[in-house]
Amino acid sequence: IVSTAVANNLTADQVKTVVNNALAGITTDISTLKANALTEEQIQAMLESYLPTSKDYPAGTAIDFGKLVSGSTVNLTGDWSSATLDIVYDAAKTFTVTGSAVGTVNIKAPAGTVNLYADAATAKVTAIANNSLHIYSKVTSLSVTTGRVVLEKGSVETLTLASASSDAVTLEIAKNTTIGTLAVQGAAGVVTVENNGAINAITGTAGSTIVVSGSGETMTPVN
Repeated sequence: IVSTAVANNLTADQVKTVVNNALAGITTDISTLKANALTEEQIQAMLESYLPTSKDYPAGTAIDFGKLVSGSTVNLTGDWSSATLDIVYDAAKTFTVTGSAVGTVNIKAPAGTVNLYADAATAKVTAIANNSLHIYSKVTSLSVTTGRVVLEKGSVETLTLASASSDAVTLEIAKNTTIGTLAVQGAAGVVTVENNGAINAITGTAGSTIVVSGSGETMTPVN
């Protein structure tokens, strides 16, 4: 067995297979054993199926977030300015998006958490968990239907709470961040916002009441 292992440059696992077969009275076909060995690419793919990764994605790549490991970083490369990034998955996973500015980001992750470091012209959130969409970038137009959104850094020019229910969205604005216009559409009832940054203008639909708390600067709502 030793001479066979040395002559064929077998791995430890392959030697173990030879030994176990020998103890069972089975002759091992070395050529078949080596042919079934994992390649470097296969080993890498196996590791990626268990460990969080940081991977580059060229413009326009369709990314299956449901198959990525929680904690992974999606780095956008190339010109995404006219492209769409769909962040859609059902599991309680966390992902970070970095890199190139993107044209449109669609987020539907009812149990998920997304950290957005890439700038976006348009971001549409139909569902996000209470662990939130955390924004660390510049977003021109952001609409939120359900979930919690935290503006951690950067700015949003227009943020629309496009919800039929006043308690469907939770919004938090950190220090040194700015929302140009906060617009409440379709929600009758009380909409609560924690503002520790700046909101330059607020508009609301008839029947909605916008309650703003926190230490930030907020303009008087106009319904």
